[in-house]
Amino acid sequence: AAEVLSPLPLTGQNVILEQLTTEANGFRRGFIESGGFDAVGSFFSFSEESAEMSPSMTRRGNAVALRILKCCLFGNQNGSSQNQLDEAGNRLLMSLANAEGLLRSLTSMVVADSGISSTTVSDVLKFLSLLFKSPNTVKSFASLTDKTAEKFLIRLLLWEGGSDGAKPSSAITSISKVRIDTQKLVLATPLLASYALPWLKNAIDS
Repeated sequence: AAEVLSPLPLTGQNVILEQLTTEANGFRRGFIESGGFDAVGSFFSFSEESAEMSPSMTRRGNAVALRILKCCLFGNQNGSSQNQLDEAGNRLLMSLANAEGLLRSLTSMVVADSGISSTTVSDVLKFLSLLFKSPNTVKSFASLTDKTAEKFLIRLLLWEGGSDGAKPSSAITSISKVRIDTQKLVLATPLLASYALPWLKNAIDS
């Protein structure tokens, strides 16, 4: 929006940006209160179970749905990398009725889709940084069937890129960011680290 408004005087830009921010916050509250967050969240389960959707359709749909869910939780952070929730985001996180279902869907996106982009993976990691504040959620993650949690962490710690992996310089930064963010997530979550260490050892040994 700032680029679009750049021809205007600075005072005019500030007035319009403030108005847009106010309207965006109001839309976000209305979307959440009307059940939009829950409806979009259920999309993950549908897309995973639908045989009618191709892998590319599922990938695009999951990426869009994840971005909507992230905006519901974090609002407009103006590009900030901080995982800080405002009052609305905190209430929404506390009201999650099926955190384990969301957790399973998020991890499956990464493990099952070899073409997932680094940008989408970064969104997944940002979501998990919130969910992993609960030790019970970390335990649920570690107990996912088919070694899903182990596959998830090992893939991201050794991340080489998905659909963006073949791109040269433009992908290097995003690929490195995924590896670093995964390391930070593990180090910031002691219980997760206790699971990750033997998993990483097994990966190295094999």
